[in-house]
Amino acid sequence: MDETIAFHGAAPHGGEGFVLLLETPGEDGQVGIRRWASPDYTAAPVELRVSAREVRATIESQAALGWTFTLPLERIVRWLEPAEP
Repeated sequence: MDETIAFHGAAPHGGEGFVLLLETPGEDGQVGIRRWASPDYTAAPVELRVSAREVRATIESQAALGWTFTLPLERIVRWLEPAEP
């Protein structure tokens, strides 16, 4: 498995978006995240660690609201599954 996965998310109404770089989920279920948000993708990213479950729930919720991603939702979910208990 690769060490990171990255994708862009765009709001259904446009103008709002983000780029996420997710690290490989750890054995503790935590995922390292780097997040760049519009309107300034050149700014330093926000860096945090959250549970894979929380990331998955957020992405699935955004998809249900009409957000689009540059990777298939199924691929993102598969990336996060190994860390789930």
